Amino acid sequence: MFPMRNRERAFILLEVMLALLILAVAMTAILRGFIMSLGTIRENTIMMKSSLLVETLLDDYELEPPVDGRADGSFADDKRFGPEWKSYFWERDVEEEDVDYDGFASDPLQEREPILFMTLRIVYDDGQYRRFVPIEVETALLPSEVFTRESLQSSQLF
Repeated sequence: MFPMRNRERAFILLEVMLALLILAVAMTAILRGFIMSLGTIRENTIMMKSSLLVETLLDDYELEPPVDGRADGSFADDKRFGPEWKSYFWERDVEEEDVDYDGFASDPLQEREPILFMTLRIVYDDGQYRRFVPIEVETALLPSEVFTRESLQSSQLF
């Protein structure tokens, strides 16, 4: 075989360096996509857990309506959840509004209860990333019905 000249050696070195540059750019794009996918998976997990937490709170408020005003708390303080939920918090704003039933016959012995308008937020803050609100729910809580035997039978809950 013929020995390579310096010019040919330099050309091969340039080809190798160009190939490595193209490989580096391609790997950077692939790794960037991978990191973005991991972030999306993390956010979806937070959203799913927050959905379950807000459902739990709404179920609790059906049985025991919240009081008027603003309140907040941590799920780590709740014995049903515990310290592994320390990054999840809740905030609640409740306003009472009297309903005007003009034109409807009412029982004069029965007192009308106000409707509660509530905004419930689940807040995620783990101390490493930005604090954000994955779930915010606005709802109206109707006056709770006293569960008598007649009301259970009429609603077929017996």
